[in-house]
Amino acid sequence: DDAVLVEVANGVATITLNRPDALNTINADLSRGLMDALHRVRDDESIRVGLITGAGRAFCAGADLRSRSDGPAASSGPAELFPTNPSEGFATFDAKKPLIAAVNGHCLGGGFEIALACDMRIASTLATFGLPEISLGFMPLAGAPQRLPRAIPQAAAMEMLFSGDRIDAETARQYGLVSRVVPPEDL
Repeated sequence: DDAVLVEVANGVATITLNRPDALNTINADLSRGLMDALHRVRDDESIRVGLITGAGRAFCAGADLRSRSDGPAASSGPAELFPTNPSEGFATFDAKKPLIAAVNGHCLGGGFEIALACDMRIASTLATFGLPEISLGFMPLAGAPQRLPRAIPQAAAMEMLFSGDRIDAETARQYGLVSRVVPPEDL
C-alpha cells in the first residue's frame, strides 16, 4: 500500500508513484515517499540514475485536491511538494545524479513539475502534459514558470502557463520537452 515504490537493479533506482486509483496525485504520503526515494538515490553510491514513473494510467495528475478539500488536517498547504522548509522540497532538491521521467499518461500540474525537474523525459504515446491549475485560480508553484520556458519555446511555454491547455506526447516531442515518444509497452 506504499504511495511510492522503489526498486534498485543494475545501478538504476526505479521510483514508481503508486496511487493509481487517484491518478498518482500528490498527497502527504506520496510527497514524503518521493523525497525519501530521492534521498536514497542521492545517498546510495551503488545507484547511478533515478527513473521516476507512475503506476496505472497516469504519471501524476498533480495535487490531490480531494485531500486538500478535507481541511488543514489532511493537507499542509498547496500540495505537499511545497513544504514550509523549501530546502527540503522537490523543486529545489538536487539528486546529484541523473533523473529520468518515464511519462506513461497524464502528467499534469505538480506531476508536470516533477517531470520538468528531471534531466530527461521519455513519453508514451498516451502521455499528456499540462498545468490546468491556472484555470482553477492556482499558480504552478514547484518550478514550472521557471523551467518550462527553458525547456520549450517561450511562446509555447507562455501559452501553456496562461491557458492551462494540455499538449500530447508528439507535440511535447516537437517542442523538445521529451526526447522520445514510444509505445506504452516499450516505456
